[in-house]
Amino acid sequence: MINRYPQQGGGSYYSPDMGFYTQGPGPGPYYVPAPPTPARQEKKRIRRCGNFLGLAVILYTVTSMMVGAVVYGVVWLAPGIVSGQLMEQIATMVTYIASFALPFGVCAALERMPLRTALPLRRFNGKITLLAIPLSMGASVAASYLTALVGAVFSAVGMEASSPEFPVPTQTAAFVLYVVNMAVLPAFLEEFAFRGVILQSLRRFGDAFAVGMSAVIFGLMHMNMVQAPYAVVMGLLFGYLTVRTGSLWTGIILHFINNMTSVGFQILLERASASVQQSVNAAYTLLCLMMGALGLVLYLLKGGKLWFFRPAGTVCSGGKKALYLFTSAGMIVALVQIALFMAMTLRWVG
Repeated sequence: MINRYPQQGGGSYYSPDMGFYTQGPGPGPYYVPAPPTPARQEKKRIRRCGNFLGLAVILYTVTSMMVGAVVYGVVWLAPGIVSGQLMEQIATMVTYIASFALPFGVCAALERMPLRTALPLRRFNGKITLLAIPLSMGASVAASYLTALVGAVFSAVGMEASSPEFPVPTQTAAFVLYVVNMAVLPAFLEEFAFRGVILQSLRRFGDAFAVGMSAVIFGLMHMNMVQAPYAVVMGLLFGYLTVRTGSLWTGIILHFINNMTSVGFQILLERASASVQQSVNAAYTLLCLMMGALGLVLYLLKGGKLWFFRPAGTVCSGGKKALYLFTSAGMIVALVQIALFMAMTLRWVG
């Protein structure tokens, strides 16, 4: 039964479910729906955004598989044109570019996001960027510890997580493209996707919310539990600095340095003994911790206040906004897809 609250005027009533309505001369009540509350409007906007972002994640996987199949099919059908290693790197490059440019370009178009918003490439703040380099070194160590902790949790239940392996090519041309694929392209394409399209589309719901959610999506899209915790931590730092500077350039530079460092260690330590690898890793970890602490102190002294985010200006709490985002239809499908890929990277070790 609908509760009715009499209003002034003949036969006019208000129902929490139906809004204002009147009993007319016809066969039934005539009503005007109550206007949606600010909370419901905000929920609708967040769900809409979540659908677009979920679609981008789905398209990312579909594009990777389809373009990869076509490109590698060409490689298989036309052997001998170039070396196998070089062709593999070319195929990886084409697939990688298409997998980010198409899905997140579609997402930006659906959001009607101007190019200057999706790609905020203003001149970067050199002082902040220099201060952020040691900060990112410290953050990378913290992220590595988090990854190790997650790995220990899986080991405790008899499971082991794995991540993709990319062997270093021995041929010169293939090696150059390998460095481009591992360090240069991710710095530009991933920053465009996550700190560009995703972060900027979420900022209307609050800067802190946008930084946090874009970092979580960044981690999930690595689709394995080895890289995901690390990516979340680094995504938080890159997102924070993107909002701080209003530009993607700081994140691009730090992303490149971080990936290039990983490539450098992979190349230098590939043939080293286990004891040498452990010694170098321990020394580098200590250096990063010291640089991270120094960078944080310098940032606090020279870079301004630590918390500068604009007030969210939203009705819903952060928890409800995250719930609405990740329970949108598009995002649910994307999360199921991610979960399936993550499950494929786990194996039972007893």
